[in-house]
Amino acid sequence: MKHRVIMKIKLASQTVETKGMKPAKCRNIKETDEYFLGKLMYEGYKNSIDDEGKTLNGYITEMKATIKGFYGPMLKNCSYVLEQNGVLISAAIVTVHKKIPLLTYVVTHPSYRNKGYSTLLINETINSLYQCNYKELYLAVTTGNNQAQHLYKKIGFKEVRTRRLNILDAIKRFSFPKKLKMKTK
Repeated sequence: MKHRVIMKIKLASQTVETKGMKPAKCRNIKETDEYFLGKLMYEGYKNSIDDEGKTLNGYITEMKATIKGFYGPMLKNCSYVLEQNGVLISAAIVTVHKKIPLLTYVVTHPSYRNKGYSTLLINETINSLYQCNYKELYLAVTTGNNQAQHLYKKIGFKEVRTRRLNILDAIKRFSFPKKLKMKTK
């Protein structure tokens, strides 16, 4: 089991920079995106510190469950994807329970990393949550995922604590409902 760093940010309006980026369509996630989100996650997490050995079908199943509310209702109006030439290149997914938004997933295809796409989507997410009158946003990042931790700190997230838990356990720490319990290894 991996250690996760729990981080949070107090929400305020963010500047969304697109200077120097190749044109990409930013839009809210739709239920019909589950296959393409699963494929993006498979490609984005493969051989990374967050690779848990899931197959493409495993990630597609994960996205179906996320969209259907397994981790709490997904805030579709605050969850975004970037598309280029009809292909998803980056995603930021937010779920919520008891008014606590959680940035459940941020993933960018390896070919599009270090170009500002994750920052753009996280800032769009923050702006949408802020406009919906949420006050804070939480996330759990794997200890050792230094690139992600640097990105989150640059955006303004602060470390709350470090725990040895998987993402589902991290979500449970935020008082998510008991009906979402699932067997973990």
